[in-house]
Amino acid sequence: MNQEFIKELADIVGESNVYSDEVMARHITFRVGGKAKYLVDITGEEELVKVISLMKKWSDIPYYIIGNGSNMLFTDEGYDGLIIKISNKMADVDIHNLRIVAKAGAMLSRVAKLAYEEGLSGMERLSGIPGTIGGAVTMNAGAYGSEIKDIIVCAKVLDRETGKVLILEKDELDLSYRHSIIMEKNYIESVRKQMAFAQRMAEECIIHLLEPYGEEGLELNE
Repeated sequence: MNQEFIKELADIVGESNVYSDEVMARHITFRVGGKAKYLVDITGEEELVKVISLMKKWSDIPYYIIGNGSNMLFTDEGYDGLIIKISNKMADVDIHNLRIVAKAGAMLSRVAKLAYEEGLSGMERLSGIPGTIGGAVTMNAGAYGSEIKDIIVCAKVLDRETGKVLILEKDELDLSYRHSIIMEKNYIESVRKQMAFAQRMAEECIIHLLEPYGEEGLELNE
C-alpha cells in the first residue's frame, strides 16, 4: 500500500471515507467482485474535484468511478487502483417551486418517490430503475417509453482534463438512446438534476419537473 497516497486521500475526504483492499462485492448490486486496492467515498463536489486533481499527481495509479454499482460486474481478480464511489453520501435532494435538485448519488427510485409525494409528474416510469441520478443522466436511462432526456434541463459536470466544472444544457448533453456526451468526453457527472424551473446548481443536474398531477396523472409504482 502506498501510505502517502492514502494520507493525501484522507486529507481530502477524511480517514473514514478511505478504504484499502476493499471487497467490491459490497458495492456492486450483483454482490460479486474481488478487492480494490483503494476505494474512496465522495461526499461533495469540492472533494470530487480535489480527488480527480490528485490523480494527476499519482498518474501511475489507475482509477474508475462508480455510483450504486447497478448492472455492472467486477472481476474477482480485483482492481490495482482507486475506485471513486459517488453514492449515498452525495445524495441530497431538494424540492422547491416545482423543481427537484438531486445530487449525483441520489437513487432514481428515491427521487421519483419524492416527486410523487410533492404531486409532480415526469418520473413515474423511471422509478423502477436501480441506479443513481448520475448514472441515469450519463446513459440517458429510460423505461416504458420515458427517458431522462424528457425531463432534464441541464447537468453540472467535471472535465477531468481541465479540472473545470461545466454546466451543460440539455442540447449540449447530446442525449439519445442510452447515450450522452458524458460517455464520449472526459466528463464526470457531479450532478444534481433539477426538475422543474429554476437554476440552482452545486454538483447538480437540472431537470424539468413537469406539471403537478391532474386527473390524468400517472400512479407511481411502489
